[in-house]
Amino acid sequence: MKIGGFLACYTGCSLDDALASLASTGATSVELSSFGRVIGFDYSLDDLLDSKPRRQELLQRIGGHGLTISSISCHGNALHPRPAVANAQTTLFRDTVELAGLLGVDTVVDFSGCPGDGPQAQYPNWVTCAWPDDYPAILEWQWVERIVPHWTVMAPFCQERGVRVAIEMHPGMSVYTPRNMMRLRDAVGPTVGANLDPSHLFWQQIDVIGAIRYLGEAIHHVHMKDCEQRSHNSAQVGVLDTTPFSGWSERGWLYRTIGYGHDSAFWREFVVALKEVGYRGVLSVEHEDVFIDVEDGMAKAVALIRDVLPTSDEMNTWWE
Repeated sequence: MKIGGFLACYTGCSLDDALASLASTGATSVELSSFGRVIGFDYSLDDLLDSKPRRQELLQRIGGHGLTISSISCHGNALHPRPAVANAQTTLFRDTVELAGLLGVDTVVDFSGCPGDGPQAQYPNWVTCAWPDDYPAILEWQWVERIVPHWTVMAPFCQERGVRVAIEMHPGMSVYTPRNMMRLRDAVGPTVGANLDPSHLFWQQIDVIGAIRYLGEAIHHVHMKDCEQRSHNSAQVGVLDTTPFSGWSERGWLYRTIGYGHDSAFWREFVVALKEVGYRGVLSVEHEDVFIDVEDGMAKAVALIRDVLPTSDEMNTWWE
C-alpha cells in the first residue's frame, strides 16, 4: 500500500514545487486531475493526448521526484439535465480515460452525476427522502432513464482501455452512500467501483469501518480526508447543512486534515479494515482544511498514515 497526495490541492504552486513538497512528506505517488482540461498545472489535456513526447516529459518530471501516478480525477456531473454541461463532462471523462490508458494509469476518479427530475429539467435534483411519493418516482426515473444507461456505456469504454472507474460517494450526486454505490456496480459491472473518501461518510453518520467491509473489493481508490463534526452547530442545522464553507464557524461539520476529526486509533482501524477486504492501492491525501495550509496539512496527514500503517516486518508477514 502506497501513500500519495492529490496534486490539485496545491493551488497556486508550480508543478515542480508541488511535486517536491509532496515528495518531501514521504509520499510516493501523486493523484492528478484534469479539471479545466489541464493536467499538472502545465499541460493541456489535448496536447498530452496528441503527443507522446509530452506524455513522456510529464512522466519524467513526476518520476524525477520519486513519484508515480496513482490516478487521474475529473469530478463533474455528466448526468446534468442541461446537455451542454453533461456533454462537456462526458467528453472530459472520456478524454481523461484515454489519457490514463496512454500513461499506464489504471484508475480514473469521478462522481456518478445527478440528473434532474425529468426530461425537461434544467437543474439536478438530489433526492434524499422517501416521501412524499413524488420523490421515489423521481428517483426511479433517474436510475432507469439516466444513471444506469450512462454508466452502462461508460463501463465498457473504460474496460477496453484498461481503466477502472472510482466513483466518489458524494452528497449532491446520485451515488452518495455505499448501498447506492453497490446498486450502480451491480447494474453495470465491476469496472465501476468506489473512491472511498471517508469525510463524506462521516457527516452522513455512516459507519466508515462497516462501509469498508460492505464495499470490499468494490473499493478502487481511497482519499484520506477527515471531518470534524461540530455538535454545537449541528444541533441547529443537522447534517444536511447548506451553510457556505466560507461561514465555517456556523457549519455543523468541516473537512479536516486526518487526525483532526478522528484520532490515530480510528485511522489504524481504517487501514486494517482496508487490508482485511484486500485493498492494496494508494491512500491519497486530499487536503481541504480551512485551518491548516496545504504543505503543513499534507505533511501531518502523511506522518499519521505512516504511523498507523504496519511496520515493514508486519507488511512482509501479513500485509502483502
